[in-house]
This record gives sequence, C-alpha cells and structure tokens, in this order.
Amino acid sequence: MRIDSHVHVWTLGEAPFVHHSDLTTSRPDDPGRIEDLIRYMDLNQIDRTVLIQCMYHGYDNSYMCDCLRRFGDRLHGVALIDPQQPDAADTLEQLHREHGVQ
Repeated sequence: MRIDSHVHVWTLGEAPFVHHSDLTTSRPDDPGRIEDLIRYMDLNQIDRTVLIQCMYHGYDNSYMCDCLRRFGDRLHGVALIDPQQPDAADTLEQLHREHGVQ
C-alpha cells in the first residue's frame, strides 16, 4: 500500500468554503482541488492520502471534511483546531465523531 502522508487541499475562497479572514500570507492563484488530488493519486498509484488542514481555510475544516465525505475510501484527515478556544476539545471530538478526522 502506498500512502502520501501530508497533503493540503484548498479552494479559492468561494462560498461555502471561504478563506480565513485573518490570512496574512498571499492568497493562492489556483485552487488545490480534491478532484485533482484524486487524479494525481491514481496516476501515481497512491492508495491513501492524509489531508492536513490548509492554512488558507484557518480553523474552518469544512472543505477538508467535505473531501473526506466524498472520498472517504481514499483519505484520512488531520484537523486544525484553535487550542485557545475553551471548546477546543469538544470541537475535535465532534470532528472526529462526525468526519473521522484526527
């Protein structure tokens, strides 16, 4: 089995998967779409990929979770959680329970 252990996916910030409002780095010119990733995985015979939440979306893991929902047989996810929020542990528990992220 071939596994790619660290990949980001992102949109250009269009709804419903908007970019984080406090983004201080330059915004991407091109999207990192899940459909392209799956195609590249197939071309390179990658069985599974671990998605790491992309900084463009900040703590909003919704695009990554949507990707996991659509291609759950090929993907795993690592969420980005704001550790300073009092509900951080609950947020992680919910993301794990509902989407299987770590």
